[in-house]
Amino acid sequence: YVTTFVSRADVVIIGTLIFVWVVYAAEDFGIDSTTAASKGAMVMLAMTFATLLSFPVVGILLDRLGRLPVLIGSLLTGGTGYCLLAMTGNPFSPILYLYACMIGIGFAGAVTGANTLASDAAPRHMLGGVMGGLTSMQPIGVLIFLQAGGFLFDRVGYWAPFALKGAADLACGLWIMAVRKRMEESKAE
Repeated sequence: YVTTFVSRADVVIIGTLIFVWVVYAAEDFGIDSTTAASKGAMVMLAMTFATLLSFPVVGILLDRLGRLPVLIGSLLTGGTGYCLLAMTGNPFSPILYLYACMIGIGFAGAVTGANTLASDAAPRHMLGGVMGGLTSMQPIGVLIFLQAGGFLFDRVGYWAPFALKGAADLACGLWIMAVRKRMEESKAE
């Protein structure tokens, strides 16, 4: 549930705040707002393409490597992409394509990993309720991260919502890693 709350807001956060950032910064870089919006759309297209290509690979990795390693790796990849995006001062830099692809790969792994893990762990008679609860976390995460991101964008700077989202992804991945280790240690005893 925590992973869904944190990770499923990615598309909305990038889709909203990249466009706001490129249009907001367009004049500083001598670009008209229409051209800036089209450049923002290209970054979104790169993320979407990376996500599309990642879903089948993630599915295979979930079966071969396991649910938790893929979930952790996905959260860390997406979080790193967000943090790198936050450190970029130019919204028109070609490196944004790489960071957006990292976020897209992280999104694909987190979504698929969380769904698969929840369906594996849920008792069959509760699968619908568990999946409904899992899916309900998405709009809650979107509302909170988008509201906080907009506030941070206006009050702190363009980089702040990306840093917040990156920190949340990284914290979630590290938390799952810590819980996983404790669970394995308690099983060994």
